[in-house]
Amino acid sequence: MAVNQYVLGTAIEVSVAFTNAAGAPADPTAVTLAVTDPAGAETTYDDELSNPAVGSYLTTFVADQVGDYRYRFEGTGALVAATEGVFTVWSSY
Repeated sequence: MAVNQYVLGTAIEVSVAFTNAAGAPADPTAVTLAVTDPAGAETTYDDELSNPAVGSYLTTFVADQVGDYRYRFEGTGALVAATEGVFTVWSSY
């Protein structure tokens, strides 16, 4: 798994592309995103997610801590699927 790196204070876009069993883009009935910051606090996003195309979900936020962030997109209902990732925030100070 590749780790994306960002400088502290940068707007970070986290996204997912859901597909069905045939590989075609598909929307779950509900989608949530859980982001765990370096201190272990989890923030859940659902209404903040945009859906610009079928199967595509994303949000943008500014990380306020240096370290590794973990995230998990989860789709439920019409399409049950999940994906996880990690990114690192660092500071040059």
